[in-house]
Amino acid sequence: MYWRVRKLSVKDLALQNWVYLALLVSVLMNMLFIAMRPSASKGMDKELQLNYNQFARTVTTHLLDTSYITFKDSTKQLGSGELQPLVLDGMRKNNLIAKNDSEMEATYKDLYETRRVSAIRIDSVDVAQAAPGKPIPVEVAGVVVIHSSSDATPPNPVPFKFHYDMALRVSDKGEPVPGPDGKPLPMVVGFRDISPNS
Repeated sequence: MYWRVRKLSVKDLALQNWVYLALLVSVLMNMLFIAMRPSASKGMDKELQLNYNQFARTVTTHLLDTSYITFKDSTKQLGSGELQPLVLDGMRKNNLIAKNDSEMEATYKDLYETRRVSAIRIDSVDVAQAAPGKPIPVEVAGVVVIHSSSDATPPNPVPFKFHYDMALRVSDKGEPVPGPDGKPLPMVVGFRDISPNS
């Protein structure tokens, strides 16, 4: 008995194996989509991430500044839009910043009389990804050294670690508020002191 040899065209093969072809196309498309999908760690625009990083450094410097030369300016900056009003009130209640102008003046007078200065070194700023509609979590760690004319012993570095929740400032109309450089302005909407000794 002889087998009959049939010549199959491409069309015949496609009709007989269409399920396998559809599966192959589907797998290739999914692989392409996975390769093109942005990574979760790269979800935030690099320029915006740099903006948050720089802002976190600025706020931290203003919070820890106890130098008699710059103390007043730093404290005023915190109250002029860097901190959301609720965060500002919370810090005032917890004595993290001056409660009013008279307390700021009294603190400044004490800093001036003792010629107190502070040096702040920021070692790391971690800008994490946030869920849609949630604030951006940012952690800042480093050390601060404080010295004054009344200190008899050399100052020791004190480690600090702060957790901020940040969001972009918006106008009454809900539009982002640009800064002097045209970039969106961040604002601290949540704060926790997670320093080792706190």
